Amino acid sequence: MTAINYVVKNAHKPMHPLLIPGRDNSYLPQTKYDPFNDSSDIPRVSIMSNTDIIHLLPPIDTMKLNEAALAKTVSKKKRKLSYNNTLYSMPSKRKQRSGPSCNHCRAKKTRCDAEITVLYQDKSIIKAVNDKLFYILNEEEQEYMITMISKKVGISGEVMDLIEESSSYIIKQIDKIILLEPCTCCCKIRNRVDIDVNAEFTGDCTFSSGLTRKDITTFANVMRRCPKKTFITDLTLFDYQEAEYII
Repeated sequence: MTAINYVVKNAHKPMHPLLIPGRDNSYLPQTKYDPFNDSSDIPRVSIMSNTDIIHLLPPIDTMKLNEAALAKTVSKKKRKLSYNNTLYSMPSKRKQRSGPSCNHCRAKKTRCDAEITVLYQDKSIIKAVNDKLFYILNEEEQEYMITMISKKVGISGEVMDLIEESSSYIIKQIDKIILLEPCTCCCKIRNRVDIDVNAEFTGDCTFSSGLTRKDITTFANVMRRCPKKTFITDLTLFDYQEAEYII
């Protein structure tokens, strides 16, 4: 026989197991029922004091920890739903390019892998070569500038290898001398242009707003003061001073 114990908060006088409330129970034996001497299979009722019941309960700290663990488990199960109520995983964060993208990659919305290296930065560069704020150096000007930079700050062998490549450019941009290695996409287009003379795009890796984020902001401010100028290649030292920049 399986014994089932019931906890009763308010103890009262035990009832006969066959007594039905609200019915005629005169047929039952008129003897006092003693639940402890009953040998029937009817489940027993164990009467416990309030102190014993409190000892059976787990500590309050344990109950709080269990509630916190349950809430944490439920929160983990919550997932965002798309418009058709289907589960989807959040996309992984993509590493953003530190510098700007060229015009072609920005138009095609593709990742630009052009390499931009600042070889030298000094205020004297603003007046060097010519009065342009953005200017691509020719071969003679490149040789002169490389010799000057090598004497002042030096150029690593790795950078010299990039300079010697035919696809690279050396550009004067405001107060900087920058080495530009065109992106892969523009290099592929240039190779196709060499074969197809009628191709529209020349394959030049151009940056219409500038090569560094700081200079992009500077060019934007100067262009705002010079509405007649359309491209950054048109800006001069005079425009730079008109925008209240100090040379």
